[in-house]
Amino acid sequence: MPLANARRAKPSKSSRSGIPDVIRKPPFAVLIQNSTDLETSKRVRDRSRWYDPIGLTVYDKFAGGALAMTSAGRWPVPGWVKSGFTSFDVVSWPKKNGGETVFGCAGWGISPESKNKQAAFDAILELISLETVAEIVEIGQQIPIYKEAAESPTFRSAPANAALFYNVIDDMRPVAAPTYFSELDRILSRTMDSIITQAETPEDALAKADKELKRAIRKG
Repeated sequence: MPLANARRAKPSKSSRSGIPDVIRKPPFAVLIQNSTDLETSKRVRDRSRWYDPIGLTVYDKFAGGALAMTSAGRWPVPGWVKSGFTSFDVVSWPKKNGGETVFGCAGWGISPESKNKQAAFDAILELISLETVAEIVEIGQQIPIYKEAAESPTFRSAPANAALFYNVIDDMRPVAAPTYFSELDRILSRTMDSIITQAETPEDALAKADKELKRAIRKG
């Protein structure tokens, strides 16, 4: 998918400020322009939706047959199956130069000010225990961290190629979120809404977003 290729692009350096040109990087700008052209072309209008300003309705459109492919984790699967939508499967990412799945990490922290550090640590151990993870898998809310849980009948029940949800771990690469990720996410989400609704041209919207992001980065 084009988005996968955009994520592979390394940010260039701004000659004036030294701040990465994250948003105005040429490959990303070209991607946005080409995708917008596809979205607004008369030939494919009403048949294609590469970006959804409303959000999670892309999963409803996928289940309703309006989309041939979408990107998701395991969380929509139980709802789809419960509603009777089962004619779907999970596949590897389409690729040009590479088909890696990007992943990040998260976790629980214990505050230095905590008065119950051991109790907090014990709670974390419980949350990541095989038993707890297996129970969460049963309600469909997680791609488990344990292979044993990923081999359970519930996890493998749907779709047919559900094992790939876990086995994709063999084809992953880490991408660390920058320190300014929250600003990037907020600014880019608003910018994409503006572009896809044709309130602004991609060139103007990305230029404005680039300036706003750099101001946010300078403020720290």
